[in-house]
Amino acid sequence: MGQGVRLSAVWSSDTVVVGMPVTLRLEIELPPGTVPHFPQFEIEDDAVTLVKARYAPMAVDYQLTFWELGRMVLPGIPVRYIDSRGVESLISTDSLSIFVAT
Repeated sequence: MGQGVRLSAVWSSDTVVVGMPVTLRLEIELPPGTVPHFPQFEIEDDAVTLVKARYAPMAVDYQLTFWELGRMVLPGIPVRYIDSRGVESLISTDSLSIFVAT
């Protein structure tokens, strides 16, 4: 991880009702002249659906819906970034969990 680089992941709520949307926000802090490339949300699990993604220069909001009850765990999400010299690097969130209730 590069100096001055930080990636945070925050749920809009730590508990969500099954079938209702919840937002996962990824926000990155980078040195001046560094550009992030947020991934399209891809997961091969029928228990979660991407409703929409809203991209901003230093953040992305993924709106998700979960279809199974209990503690759901998503794998870490990698974010690429390119510094002012054109050097590409990668930073990733830790795995992310949320509780899905009725």
